[in-house]
Amino acid sequence: MEIRADDLVQAFPKKALTVDHKVKLSSGRGPENFRDIVNRLGPGTMATTNQEATLLVSLSTRWPRFSYGAETCCPRTVVSQAQEPPAGASTLEPMSSLNADLVRQAFNASSDKVRIVVLLSPTCLHCRSGHGVVGEVLKKFSSSKLQATLIWEPMRERDSPVSAARQALTVQDARISQGWNENKEVGKLFAETLKLHDIAWDVYLAYEPGIKWKGPWPPSPTFWMHQLEGVNPDLLLCKNPTRLEVEVGKLLHERAPA
Repeated sequence: MEIRADDLVQAFPKKALTVDHKVKLSSGRGPENFRDIVNRLGPGTMATTNQEATLLVSLSTRWPRFSYGAETCCPRTVVSQAQEPPAGASTLEPMSSLNADLVRQAFNASSDKVRIVVLLSPTCLHCRSGHGVVGEVLKKFSSSKLQATLIWEPMRERDSPVSAARQALTVQDARISQGWNENKEVGKLFAETLKLHDIAWDVYLAYEPGIKWKGPWPPSPTFWMHQLEGVNPDLLLCKNPTRLEVEVGKLLHERAPA
């Protein structure tokens, strides 16, 4: 059996990414040597210099070195709060698809309301925890003037319309509209708005009433939070999960019940 070096280089990082580790790849030839591999592995992967890399596994001197570890922006105590889907959820029908046009129509149709827009991976632990935070916000505020739109995207190897439908069962509210965006078109558009690299995901946006999506890209949010590395740490949902509730309450001109 023939195993290409390129396949071996990607095998361990692929496994690490499925359990929400971050991966750093490095070699003596510099970060540019890994551009193609990083693009194929997707979010959670980055190329770095030998000096910057933390080396947990070392191949031979002819092959690149890589490391992976539990590098996350969130404390494990927060991540562990992600809700598990109910028993029997394995036989669910796939979640319905949506695209940017449908999201834009729904956004503008509820322009008289406070809107929460969230982009998530259904199997990412941090996204699942953030999904639970959104559920808590909806529980706190029963107002009919609050609407939530959830866009599920394939950002992890096990993400699918079925896994999205399974995770969606953990937060149920009549004010939620949601769907599966296979080509990540919506995430790419929101990445432009938020000035993020490539695709927006694990992001939590709040819009005050009156804002409409008029141009090619979504409008800037009134307030937003995230669970990303390299983005404003003051807006990390995982470090301050109650802040989203506070900001939504301000937009609704309400205080959350104690």
